[in-house]
Amino acid sequence: ECLLPGVSELQAVQVLSFVTARCCALLNSDWLLQLQWQQEEEEPQTLSCCRVQLADSVSCSAVHHCVSMETLFALSSTGLICILHGLTATHKDELTSFPFSSSASFCLLQVSADLSTAVAVTQSHAAIAVDLNHYFRMFPDHLLCAAPRSRPPLQPQHPRDQDSLSSSIFSVSALGATFSTDRSWEARLNSMYSRAKQATAPSSSSCFSSSQPPRTSSLFSSLPHLDSHLAPSSSYSRVPPGGMTVTFAVPESSASSQLTVSEFSALLTFVRPGNQQTTVALWDMKYGNVRYHQAAGEAAPVQRCGERQHRLLLKKAGVFQVLFSVSQQDLLSRLMLFGSAATVDAVCHLNSWGRCSIPIHALQTGLKNRQLDTVDFYLKSKENVLNPPAAAFSSADQPAASTTRFRSQELCPALDLLCSAVRDSNSEAQSRQFSEQLLNITLSFVNTQIRSVLSNTHHEDSGVQSCMNVLDRYVAELRSYMKRFPWAAGPDVSATRAAAPAEEEAQRDEWEQLSAEEVVHQSILTNQIPRAQAVLRRQNRPERRLPALRREGLRQVSSCLRRRDLQTANTLLANMGFSVKQQLHLICLHTDDKELRELMVSVACFPVFYFEARSPFVSVNVYVRPRPTSKLFLLVAQVDETLRLDWVKNWDQSCRTAVLLSRLQHAACDASVLWRYLTALHDQRRVVDWIQNTETSGTPRWPDLTPELVNDSTACSSYMRENILDLLARRGVFIPDELAHLEQLLWRLAQGGGVMSSSPPIPQYRSPLGLDLHGVFITFCLEHNLQYLLYTYLEHYRLTPRNCSLLSSQSLSERQPWFEMLVRIQEITRDLSDPGLVFQASLTSAQVLLPGSQASLSSLLLEGHSLLTLAAIMFAPGGIDQVNSRTVDPQLLKMALAPHPKLRAALFPAVPRGNGPPSDISVYHLLQSLHPLDPSRLFGWQAANTLNSTETSELPHFSSPHLVQRFALKENLDYLYFLHHGRPSFAYATFLVQHVMCPRLQEASRRASRSALQRFNAPSVASAAVCFCELLGVCSLKLRVDIRAMNAILQHWNQRGCFYISPLLEQRGISRSAPSLAAQFGPTLQAHLSLAFQDLQVYCKRKSCDSDEQHSVLRTEEAVSGSPERPGEMFQVLLQSQEEPAPCRYLLQEALVQRCPTLAVLAACMQGAELLPCLCVWVLTSVDDVTAKEATSHLAQAPQHHEWTVHDLSIIWKTLLGRSLVRPLLRGFELFQKDCPLVLVLRMFELCCDYRNFAEAKSKLLDFQRTLIALRNGGPAPPGGLPLQWVESQASVLLLTMLQRCSSQYDIHRLLQLLADVDKLLKSNGPDFRKLNQLSQLLQGSEVSISPRLLQSSSPSVQQEEFQATVDALQARGCYSQARQVAQLAGLPVHRLLLSQLLQEVSSQRSKRQWGRFETRAGFWKKCHEQLEADGTDPDPASQFFLSQAEAGAPGSLEAPEDLLDIQEHCLLLGLAAHWLSRITPAPVDKLESLEKEQWLSRIRKRILTVAMEKESVFNLPPPAANPEMNTHKALMKEFSFSNITQLNTEGYLALEGLPGPSDEQEEPNAESALSPEERSVLAALIGQLLDDGSIHEASRVCRYFSLYHPDVWLVLRCRGLASGELSDEPPEDDCEAPARASITSSPSVSSLSSFVMLPLPEDEVAVQLQKLVDQCRHGNNYCKQVLSLYQLSKELQCSFSSICREEPCSVLEKLLLSEQPERFRKARAFVKAQGLSADAVAELISSAMVQALLASTQELQPGERARLRFEKFSNVRPHTCERNSTAESCWSGWGNILQLVHESSELTLSLAPSLQSSSLKSALLDYIKRCLPADSEKYNMVALCFTMRREIGENHEIAARTQLKMIESQAWVITPELKSSLVKVLGLLKDAAESFSKDSCVRQATRCIRTAKLVALQLHFLNQGSDLRIINLRPAELLGAAMALPRCYQVFVVSEAYGYSPDWAEILYQKVVLNGDFGYLEELKRHRPLTSTLFEDIFKNVTSNVKRLLTYCDDVYSRYRLAYQQNLHDITKMLLQDAKTSSYLSDRLGS
Repeated sequence: ECLLPGVSELQAVQVLSFVTARCCALLNSDWLLQLQWQQEEEEPQTLSCCRVQLADSVSCSAVHHCVSMETLFALSSTGLICILHGLTATHKDELTSFPFSSSASFCLLQVSADLSTAVAVTQSHAAIAVDLNHYFRMFPDHLLCAAPRSRPPLQPQHPRDQDSLSSSIFSVSALGATFSTDRSWEARLNSMYSRAKQATAPSSSSCFSSSQPPRTSSLFSSLPHLDSHLAPSSSYSRVPPGGMTVTFAVPESSASSQLTVSEFSALLTFVRPGNQQTTVALWDMKYGNVRYHQAAGEAAPVQRCGERQHRLLLKKAGVFQVLFSVSQQDLLSRLMLFGSAATVDAVCHLNSWGRCSIPIHALQTGLKNRQLDTVDFYLKSKENVLNPPAAAFSSADQPAASTTRFRSQELCPALDLLCSAVRDSNSEAQSRQFSEQLLNITLSFVNTQIRSVLSNTHHEDSGVQSCMNVLDRYVAELRSYMKRFPWAAGPDVSATRAAAPAEEEAQRDEWEQLSAEEVVHQSILTNQIPRAQAVLRRQNRPERRLPALRREGLRQVSSCLRRRDLQTANTLLANMGFSVKQQLHLICLHTDDKELRELMVSVACFPVFYFEARSPFVSVNVYVRPRPTSKLFLLVAQVDETLRLDWVKNWDQSCRTAVLLSRLQHAACDASVLWRYLTALHDQRRVVDWIQNTETSGTPRWPDLTPELVNDSTACSSYMRENILDLLARRGVFIPDELAHLEQLLWRLAQGGGVMSSSPPIPQYRSPLGLDLHGVFITFCLEHNLQYLLYTYLEHYRLTPRNCSLLSSQSLSERQPWFEMLVRIQEITRDLSDPGLVFQASLTSAQVLLPGSQASLSSLLLEGHSLLTLAAIMFAPGGIDQVNSRTVDPQLLKMALAPHPKLRAALFPAVPRGNGPPSDISVYHLLQSLHPLDPSRLFGWQAANTLNSTETSELPHFSSPHLVQRFALKENLDYLYFLHHGRPSFAYATFLVQHVMCPRLQEASRRASRSALQRFNAPSVASAAVCFCELLGVCSLKLRVDIRAMNAILQHWNQRGCFYISPLLEQRGISRSAPSLAAQFGPTLQAHLSLAFQDLQVYCKRKSCDSDEQHSVLRTEEAVSGSPERPGEMFQVLLQSQEEPAPCRYLLQEALVQRCPTLAVLAACMQGAELLPCLCVWVLTSVDDVTAKEATSHLAQAPQHHEWTVHDLSIIWKTLLGRSLVRPLLRGFELFQKDCPLVLVLRMFELCCDYRNFAEAKSKLLDFQRTLIALRNGGPAPPGGLPLQWVESQASVLLLTMLQRCSSQYDIHRLLQLLADVDKLLKSNGPDFRKLNQLSQLLQGSEVSISPRLLQSSSPSVQQEEFQATVDALQARGCYSQARQVAQLAGLPVHRLLLSQLLQEVSSQRSKRQWGRFETRAGFWKKCHEQLEADGTDPDPASQFFLSQAEAGAPGSLEAPEDLLDIQEHCLLLGLAAHWLSRITPAPVDKLESLEKEQWLSRIRKRILTVAMEKESVFNLPPPAANPEMNTHKALMKEFSFSNITQLNTEGYLALEGLPGPSDEQEEPNAESALSPEERSVLAALIGQLLDDGSIHEASRVCRYFSLYHPDVWLVLRCRGLASGELSDEPPEDDCEAPARASITSSPSVSSLSSFVMLPLPEDEVAVQLQKLVDQCRHGNNYCKQVLSLYQLSKELQCSFSSICREEPCSVLEKLLLSEQPERFRKARAFVKAQGLSADAVAELISSAMVQALLASTQELQPGERARLRFEKFSNVRPHTCERNSTAESCWSGWGNILQLVHESSELTLSLAPSLQSSSLKSALLDYIKRCLPADSEKYNMVALCFTMRREIGENHEIAARTQLKMIESQAWVITPELKSSLVKVLGLLKDAAESFSKDSCVRQATRCIRTAKLVALQLHFLNQGSDLRIINLRPAELLGAAMALPRCYQVFVVSEAYGYSPDWAEILYQKVVLNGDFGYLEELKRHRPLTSTLFEDIFKNVTSNVKRLLTYCDDVYSRYRLAYQQNLHDITKMLLQDAKTSSYLSDRLGS
């Protein structure tokens, strides 16, 4: 049957989509069928069916189809995709290219719902994802679309009216748009907005907005049918632009079945045959990871309707959904919040999930919405909280009491929430029903929990009681809300809580007649406890509560037990819910009633269940007392009858085991407990037995002993512990503590068998760095430079770089070069046939000898070690020819062999190697003449050696057999050697072996006897000789007698103090030793000789007299002496010297000839010997021949015949110091000149240069200085000492030599620090050490070093040159500060340095942005000016500096646009340059004038530029300064104005001669000063400003510079000329008429000055002319008025105008006041205003004049009367004359003069008269006493008291008190009566000071004194109690310690207030309260200040104890809870959560 037309046979069906009951399927791969399911119909409805027409390239190989957004996508196996629109097959788009790999075989395709992402899956389980939008934007030509349909015509076929509505509709529809009749603007805007919104890309608010593709991409623009389906969305593909791939980790047999794609991820299902191991994979494209879920069993994927990525799996049990990244708890929580409890319950039931933990906010939501099913489901989830399944715990692993208690606390928040809901709903009438239902559910849950806890036998522990207490509390509270619950009649708030009284009163009960005890008794026995509670509640008895009722019941149980009523007691306990056995057990444990305890023990014997192993004390008692009856009682009765038995309960397991171990064997015990027990008892026998682990009967007797057990559980002494660890180390066991410390491990290894054993002792050892024992030991040896130990270790274990990688470490070789050499040398012994190893070893040896060089031949050649290189080449494989051509550059080697021409010619012949015949001469032929290097015997292993005569080719070494056999010098040890070492048996064996052929017994015994007599004082040698003789069979009696006699003689000599050698020794042929010979001299010389022989350096040979005797003889030099009879033995020389006339001289000659320093020492011991020749000879014989020859090269004769002087010693001194041979000099001076100061200098030299001990060298140098000063001051000189001047000279030579031989700047620096103070002691011409030290200090941190010439030459010129070079070097590096200091040190000029520094700063400043502000520039130039002034720079270079800067930044021409800022800067720089030029004497006036003219040109430019900028825009101008004084430019221009230069302000500029007039202006101006009309007008305005400012000279100069006629300048100068008489008073004809003043701007200055002009006299024509000029002048009017005023004043004073002008204004004013004119005061006032004099100057002038007048009038009186009168007049006059004086300096000076006169006349008390008292007098008196009489406190107090100056009195007392405290501070703190009296005095002074301050309302000062007085009083309190604690005069660092030491809190407050110190209360409370437990201190602090939560947080950072009690003082509940939680104090947190006062608050805080 045909299903559809055209489908004859159904071959394949593929479901493409199933969305909203619509299915799209593909039939037979080419028919597309759409079906629709309706709810009413069973069969689907066919919507459409069409044939799919694909491209030929796709249709033949299409493997998969998918549908998305009504678009069909077909995928071919090659990766091509075909797209069909609308599922109608009417349009077709073909993608001819796709980014999928063509080699892969695709099988699955899916496109996301928004068509942004495509994912294809291959058959090899790989997936490829592509962002389609990005792909087609990048490759638009890959999208091949069908030709679009042509648009219909815009006009209809039949002509119509184009303006009609139908025509418009047709045209708009032809364009693809809809026509709207609403043509309003709003409608058009809405339409355009809608279209724009649809075409807009996703919103930018997304976090991925930067990468979102626009909606107008190539794909969507090519698929027009999708526009209606694509709504604006913020989603876009998360696939990277280049696509991404992934391979799924699934079995190969799996096949991909379903694929779902979104823009974020892809969900793929893999199915194996039979639906086994179905795997769901989620590919996250954003993060690129894949997550898997594999279903158990058979599971088939199910396709679900919808667009979401849900994966359903069909199993036998049902349909399952796979959810990724969702936990079970999270799923149920969301279902609970957004669904219902039934749904959650159903899900849990279907999945067989247990009751999960539902969050409490679900319960809150259920209560809020009154959903009882949610409440019920929540409570069901908590059913098993207190009763976990029995399978969870075994019988041996029961939950602890804390577990049950903790689980009960989990229910508290929920139960609190339920109780609160019941209470709240019960108070509302409309909610009573809900309240009753909720109450029933809650009570049912609580009762169920109580029943489960009490009925479960697994929870009989201490936690049950606490759990029941919690649940009982909720039962009691909830029971109050039940109906008909009995309530008390009275208002009992605590009993009723928040519930209302019951509605009905309970009926009367017969129990109400009984007492409370009887009611409780009856209720418990009859199980009617609720009834009893109701009765007791009505009686308002405390037993109404269940806990109180149970307590009463327990009391009755105790009474019954005492009455022996066991049955009633058991009933009471059982009915109250207690465990009978447990309660009887507790009673037995805790009772102190003997009879009751005995009863419990006797009763406990009968029930079997009582003796369970779980009971701790019974188990112990059974072992201790095994008798069945009264075991516990008998055990306790032996100790004490009143002892309780609960003490056993507190034993821990280890304590119980230890008790058991004292009576049982150890087999069943824990190993750690057993080990601790045995080591604590120091049971060494069993401990050793355990370690050795001996076995008995084939089974181990002891447990396993591990290192951790020994490390953690050893409890013995350190001695036994060490023995244990040694024993374990011998067995290869080491504890972890020692394994962690290498040195301890090595020590233990040494104790246990050593590090180098037969096998590695710890093969499993690994260090924290991963090294084994070999690596750690090698590193240890390298760090401690243990070369020989490391060599032995490597040799022992045969370690090489091949089996130990650490040996080839490059870092170790670089750090320790000898390490590589050691490894290379050991490698030689591993393979003796490889010469390359010797070559490598030689290179490393060269590297060690030459540190810093590399181990290569080239590096050695480059460093100049050519011979060393050749020596290494000799060991290279193949000889020198191969090495030369292979590893060494021939040219480099040829250059290195330049000093050896013959060798170079042999190695590099002149004939080229390839052209001529080969050379038959090699380097070995050249070595033939060198006998030590005979090539026929050596270098046989070199292939290039053709002269080799040996047969071996092995590298020669010292142990080669053939070399040993042929060339070795073999020496056998004689039997005398063993006798000397005290080994007679070895000597006898050696004698037998060596002399067995011809035994010589007598000779052997004689030689042995002689050897014994030579060492008779060595017991080992003597006894060995005696034993040897006896072994030979020779009698040893004679030998023993001789040894005995010699020891007796020696003992006798020792007692006498002198020595004499017996002739017996001479007869025996034994030579006398040097010490014994020296003993013949006097005792004075013996100490000296002992020092000489201490380090005896006799250069002598061993002359063999015969084979058995060796004597120490002097080395003879017959070539030198020329006499064969010269004595050859030192003692012969001494004996011969006694026969010479000059023994000392003879010994010195022999010392030089024999080269024996000892003879020089002996010569010094001779009587009358001079020490200087002995010293010279000793030094010369103690050094090598070359040095001695150089030191004596100046001698004209042989040294042995020379007379030695100080000059010779100087040359020897310099020679040895030059060769750094300081030790011979030091030793010589110690021997012969031990008191010479040079010994100290030599010691200092040795300490500095050899030991680098500068601290000790400093002390030696100080000793040298002290010795030198003592000798200079005439101290006793040592006998035979050297001249002091010579000593100083040689010390200077030594110090200079030290400096010159310093190899680094650091050494020079340290040495100069040492020698800084030597210059003042040594008189030499050497360098200035102090200056050099300062230079070294200055050069620290710079790269400049001290020049060697400074250390070598002391010439001033050289010194200056080197200092200048140092300054230049520092300057070049920018170190100007250091360069300046160096220049000052050397006395060099510093101005060049400063100028250079300023130039660099200028360059740096110009590059900054701040340079664009004028304030920055002005501030910088002013700073430069101040620096130049501070350094005293010469004016000429300073002016050149500013002038150069002005020229560098000079603006251009007038026409060019310029920067206003540059012009201002140019003007300022010109002013600074002129300021410095004016300081030159004589000043260059022409230069100054040119600079002034240039500045005025710039000012003109500035004014023009400012006007132009203002015209352009007012905002272009810089903002004006808020205060005119803040205008930086004007201030600096005024400071450095040309008007201030006196050289320019000459009288010539004030004359009219040369001033341009009106006629000059009309003439042609000068070319140089030509100005434009605009510029001339600007200049005229500027000159007017100058005239207004009074700068007349400058205005006149500017007019002359620019030939400018200015009328006001002409008038001003004419006015002055008239007044001075230089001009006639007749007005000129041309200028008689002054220009009319159109308008004059009125100003306060003009208006005020106009009234000051004096009226001219009628007959004075000059005054009239001047007044006319004043009226005519516009600018400079004030100057003209001043001229007129001075002219009139000159007439009044009858002096010339010129003289008045030259005088100071104050002088003129004084003359005016002293004149006799009646109008002088009015004129003086006018003069003051006209001249602008200040009030201070006028007041000082008037007061001084009046005082002088008054003093002059009292010269004729007596001194006392004169002083009194002066004082009265001055006190009356001075206040009036000084009232306008602001500074009052002159007033005080006047007061001082008067008071000085009064004091000198001893009438100071006159000033205290009441008639003279005033404020000014008071202040003047006190100031005078402070300044002139500071020590006279009596006068100060008298004045203060007289004037009632309480404040000054208080200050005086306070100063006295603090002075007394300072005196106490300066002394040692010792408790004495004087100290107490001083403190009492201080306390009185402070009290008086506080009282005085308070009377004068000086609160702050009074408070300060009171606080200090409290501190002093507290100090006196401590002293009176005998405490030496000091709290006065404390420093800031001592305050915390003092606060800690104070016992009371108020004392800390006293100290803190006195010092203004804020105590660290957290630290103080931590020490006082936490550590010491002084909570009284905390209570006292709480009364003074609140205890904040921050304080507790600071304390709890280090808190360890007393935590709980401390928390009770924290008032902040939340802080208390948080701190308790942090300290794990869960009992406190639970209490806070349960407390009704804090629980609600904490719940809110914790919830938020």
